[in-house]
Amino acid sequence: MSVVWKELVWGVASALALGCASASDSPALVAPAPGDTAVHDRVLSACTEFAARLCASSESCCDRAYGAFDEQGCEATVIADVCRPGADAVASGFASYDDSAVEPCLAAHAEANAVCVPTWQQNLQIRKSLWSACKVLRGTTEAGKGCSSDVTCAEGDGEQTALCVAGMCRVLSVLHEGDACPFQSGAVSTCDAGLFCTTTMDAPGVCSPVLPLGSACSGVLADPSCGFGNYCDSDDRTCKETVNLGGPSCKQGLECVSFDCDRTTQICAPAPAIVSSDECLGSTP
Repeated sequence: MSVVWKELVWGVASALALGCASASDSPALVAPAPGDTAVHDRVLSACTEFAARLCASSESCCDRAYGAFDEQGCEATVIADVCRPGADAVASGFASYDDSAVEPCLAAHAEANAVCVPTWQQNLQIRKSLWSACKVLRGTTEAGKGCSSDVTCAEGDGEQTALCVAGMCRVLSVLHEGDACPFQSGAVSTCDAGLFCTTTMDAPGVCSPVLPLGSACSGVLADPSCGFGNYCDSDDRTCKETVNLGGPSCKQGLECVSFDCDRTTQICAPAPAIVSSDECLGSTP
C-alpha cells in the first residue's frame, strides 16, 4: 500500500490509530516518570480495549474490501504495532497518554470505516477528522529531531499528525492556499481540496488553485494542475474527475483513485480501503 494511503489509519505504527501530539495540560493526561511500570501496564490495558473496539468497528469494511475478517488477528496486530510501542514510549517518558481522546478517535474511525474505499476528496476529509480527533498518545520529540517510532513524535493540535521518517520526526498537515509545499512523493504534507502543489523536483512551490473541471490543461501526462482527485486528459486536454476505482483503462496514475496505473496493461490498481489487510486479517508472524 502506498504511503499516501498508509498514513490514513493506523498502518504506520500509532500515528493515527491512537494518534500522537505534543503534550498539553489535561486532567486525563498521563505523563509518568521514566520507567513507571504501573503506568505502562495501564496504558497497555487501555489500548488493548481500544484495539478490540477499533477492530469491531472495522469488520464491515474488512468484509467489503477483503471478503474476510479475523477479529483475533486484528486485535493482535493492533496490540503489537500500536499498543506495546505506545505503552513503552509513555513509560519511558517519550509520550503521554490522554484518555479523554479515546471516544472522539473511535468515532472518527467509525465514520472512516463507513466510507471504506474513499476517493481523494474523501481521503482528505478523513485525514482531517482522524488527525484532529486521534490525540491519545502525545509524543514529545519535536520535528527534525531523531526518532525510532512514530509514537514519540510530537505535533500541534488540530489537523496534523507526525511520523518518524528516516529516523527523523516529521509533521504532516493539510496545507492551505499560498503555503509552501514539498514535492508530492512519500510521506509529506499535501494541499487541501481545490489546490495543487506547484513544487517540482527542480524548484520549490506553493499550494495554488486547481484548474476547474472541464477547463483546458496541457495534455501532458501527470500534469498536476487539475489537482489530486482529477487528471488532465491527454486526448482532449481537459481536466476530468478521477473515478476509476480499479480496472481498465488508464494512461497515468492520476486517472486512478489508487494513483497506480499499470502503463503496460493500462489498468488501474484497486483503490485501497481505509483498513489494511493486516488490520482485517492479522499480520503474518
